[in-house]
Amino acid sequence: MQLTTLVLGLFITLGHAVKIDPEYTFANNHVVLFTAKKPLLLNCTVSGEGAEEALVEWKKDNVAIREVSNLKDRFKMANSSAVHTLTIHSSEFHDAGNWTCSALVTAQEKASAEIRVVSSIKVRIKPDNINVVEEEKLRIECGVLGNPLPTLSWRIESENYNGSSFSDNRVEVKSYKDENDQVIENGLLVISGVNKGDRGLYFCVGVNTFYNANTDTANGIVRVKDKYAALWPFLGICAEVIVLCAIIIIYEKKRNKSELEESDTDQSPDQKNTPDHGKESNLRQRQ
Repeated sequence: MQLTTLVLGLFITLGHAVKIDPEYTFANNHVVLFTAKKPLLLNCTVSGEGAEEALVEWKKDNVAIREVSNLKDRFKMANSSAVHTLTIHSSEFHDAGNWTCSALVTAQEKASAEIRVVSSIKVRIKPDNINVVEEEKLRIECGVLGNPLPTLSWRIESENYNGSSFSDNRVEVKSYKDENDQVIENGLLVISGVNKGDRGLYFCVGVNTFYNANTDTANGIVRVKDKYAALWPFLGICAEVIVLCAIIIIYEKKRNKSELEESDTDQSPDQKNTPDHGKESNLRQRQ
C-alpha cells in the first residue's frame, strides 16, 4: 500500500487521555506513513475548555520545529478553530522520526501526543539482469530507500530465505554498506560455484519496520553461461580455417595435375608440323 499524503488526527482533551484514530495505530505506536517528495500532513485536534485559545507547539525528535534546520521554509502551520494542521512540503526521507504535538492553555493545563512518522519503502535488485559464468561467484545487492530502513528477505524462485540459510549451503545472505555508508542488513545474496541450476528469478522483499502493511518487492533474472562458451567460437573459427586450407590445397593439386597433362598432350603434334623438325631429318639423310 502506497500513500501520497496521510492525515493523522490527534484528539487532545486537556486534563484527559490523548485519543488517537485507531486506523493509524500499529504495535501500540501511533504511526503515519508518507511518501518522499509528496506533502506530509499532520492534524492535531484539541478539545476541552479553552481549546480554541490553546497554544500548539510541534516538535520533531524533541526539537522545536522552527529549530530544525532541514525543515526551514518547508513547513506551514495553520489552525481552524481547535484543529491545528502541520504541512511539510516536498517531504524527504529524513523527515521520518518522532513528532510531538503539544497544546498549552495555561501553565497548569497541558497535553501532548506523540506520532511515529515513517517513509514508504522502495527496494531494487542491483543489477536486475545478471549474466554469470559457470563456477564463478554470483553477488546480488538489494538497494533500499526508506526511513527507517526496511527488513529484507530473499526468495529464489519459490524458495524463501528463512533467517538462517537456504537449503543449498552455497547460498549466503549477508549485510553490506551502501554508497551512503548505511549498513543494509540481509541486503547481499552470494552464491559460490554457480551452476546451470542457479538460473532463474531472484526476489528481494522489503517490509516497513514500523508499518508492515507497506511492502515492496524487486526481482532480477540470473543467466548462467557455460564456462567454455568463449572457447566454442574460437574452435569453430579454427575448424573453418582448416577446412578452407584443405579445400585450397586439394584444388591446387588437381589444377597443377591438369595443366601438366594438357602440356604433354599439346606438345607432340606441334613438333611434327614445325619446319625445323623437317630440316633436321633432311640433314641427317644428306650426311
